[in-house]
This record gives sequence, structure tokens and C-alpha cells, in this order.
Amino acid sequence: MPSCPHSSTRRANPKIQRDQPGYIDTSVYVTPLDVPTRIDRALGDQHPMGNPHINLDPVIAKDMVRAIADGLARLDPTHESTYQANAEGVSSTKLDAAIARWEKGAAPLQGRSSSATIRTCSTLPSASAWSRWARSRSAPESTRRRVTSRQLEEQMRREKVDVVVRELNYPAGLAETVAQATGAKLVELPVMAGGLPDTKDYISFVDYNVRTMLKAVQGG
Repeated sequence: MPSCPHSSTRRANPKIQRDQPGYIDTSVYVTPLDVPTRIDRALGDQHPMGNPHINLDPVIAKDMVRAIADGLARLDPTHESTYQANAEGVSSTKLDAAIARWEKGAAPLQGRSSSATIRTCSTLPSASAWSRWARSRSAPESTRRRVTSRQLEEQMRREKVDVVVRELNYPAGLAETVAQATGAKLVELPVMAGGLPDTKDYISFVDYNVRTMLKAVQGG
């Protein structure tokens, strides 16, 4: 899977290594975002194949479900119809209903400003209010450069950024420092299901992130 390619290489089972039959790439139907035109450590954290955090977008998640079903059917063709039917049920029933709810609930996020410690949120497309808000927080690659915390703080003040988003798998130091210096509210979010006790599955994971961002911008 694109978000954790190294996890399979740490396992002893050779059948799930990249390019082996048991390896299912959930990104095969996804158009990569943030693919760098040049690799330069001076630009900060880069992913040569594009932003790997595709799971944050509930619309892209439907493509991931499709890829999983195709992969399972390839491994077990006898039950292909079952895998495809289950995938359709997840996408058309659970995800579509949840996306409609997130679209409505996340409307207050429109027009808000925040600063993210890395570019995870740029994976989110314009399919929902939550996604539009998150994607709007990322600048195009041409404007990226490594900046000092002081420069970041000055930019946040100019642009009236009032929320700093920290991914829970990254150290808190810089995000806390910048938030304190600018008076912005620090919001900490998981980047995948299971990242917190309240995010045991995909629906509850996105629910948590939307609910947490709404609480931050509405002053809860």
C-alpha cells in the first residue's frame, strides 16, 4: 500500500513483497498529487512518487476499496463476484452516505486558514467541504521552500492563520512552538484508522478528524 511501503519488506512472507502476487497496491486508480519536479532536500520532506496519504480523502477511499477488491479477486478468482459485490456495498452504501454527511457538516471549514506541519492534507480533492478545506491549505510545489520558524510565524500572522495541524505520528515540538508564538490553536489529528482509540475504522477516523477540526474553528 502506498502509505506504508516499507511495512511489507519487514515481514518474512515473500508473497506480499512489492511486485509479488500478494501485494495489493491501493493507489492504482488514484492520480498522484504533489509529485515533485525535482528532488531536493532543501525543499523539506518529499515523496518522489507523490503524496502517499491518499487514505485521508473519502472519495479516493472508494478507489482504494475497488483496488482491494480487484487484488483479492486476482488472488482468489473463484470468489471474484463476492469481493466485487462487497466493495460496491462499501462504496455505494457506507462511504456515499458518510461523504454526504461530511459534505454538510464540514461546511463551516470553508474560508478558514490553517498551517499543517507537512503536506498530508493536499491529498484531499474538491469532492467535499472537508476535502476542499484541507486541500486549500497546501501551496503548490513551486511556492514551497524551507523556511525558519520565524518566517512561518510571520507568514501565519500576515495570512491570519488561526489553526496549526499536527499529525500525531510527528514530534510536537515545532507545531507547539509555532502555535504558541502566533496564538493559533493547535489541533492534533491521526492520519489513519486506529491512530486513536476513537478511530477504530475508516468512518470513525474521518468522523474524528472532521469533528476535531470543526471544534477548533468554532471555538469549542
